[in-house]
Amino acid sequence: MSEEANRIESLLAEGQKFSFDNVGSLSASGGAIGSPGPEFIAWATRVKSTISNHFGVNSAPYQLLISALSIRVITSTRAEFARMMKFYLAALEAAKAALTSDTFDELLQATRAVAPKDLTNKVFVVHGRDDAAKAELEILLAEMGLEAVVLHRQADGGNTVIEKFEKHADVGFAFILLTPDEVAYLASEEAKPDAEREKERRARPNVIFEFGYFVGRLGRARTCCLYRGDVTLPSDLAGLIYKRFERTVEEVAYGIGKELKAAGYVLK
Repeated sequence: MSEEANRIESLLAEGQKFSFDNVGSLSASGGAIGSPGPEFIAWATRVKSTISNHFGVNSAPYQLLISALSIRVITSTRAEFARMMKFYLAALEAAKAALTSDTFDELLQATRAVAPKDLTNKVFVVHGRDDAAKAELEILLAEMGLEAVVLHRQADGGNTVIEKFEKHADVGFAFILLTPDEVAYLASEEAKPDAEREKERRARPNVIFEFGYFVGRLGRARTCCLYRGDVTLPSDLAGLIYKRFERTVEEVAYGIGKELKAAGYVLK
């Protein structure tokens, strides 16, 4: 294991010791944090510098770190603190996976397309249940002079779902819409009351499958993930292009155009 991976492993172990009750002093009412202790401040600072120094702003570890930093430690409630720590630890887990896991190593090393066709006017849109985000992305791509390929709009032609998918996957670029369509928790949490379970907002399984498929088919430079809010990002796919939006895909329109141009597209 590399020195960087060992450092991240150490930060993970240290971070798992912090809780709402021991992170620092509580407010007079006890319902919020009054001020964090020096140990927590030092740990959070090391996490920020470690991830910032090794991962780009579009990476999953960095984006998860940004989500953690968006929550104020001071005045945070028990639920807010738990959510913040979830983002911190997820950022470290994603960083660890990127440095040590070889599950997607060959895919993440790919820098050129391996699809039969190179740049084409067709751009695949992988999506879940967020119809508004899907429609916004389709309109945006059309305005750029590109044809958005959305699987359910294509004729079945007597094909199975996977055959239909493969048939229409001959594109030059893929956008993956990761939206919080499902709420999930670990099986070990099942016996707990619902309010006490640690839950995650996740994308649909088919979206994750198609995400990995296009990483392998097109390479990471021509696969871009657009994600909404605090949806859980797949740690094994760290190192790819991620762009976060809150309400509308228009928020990341500039970034979308920038990635397409970087891939070689000439847009309207």
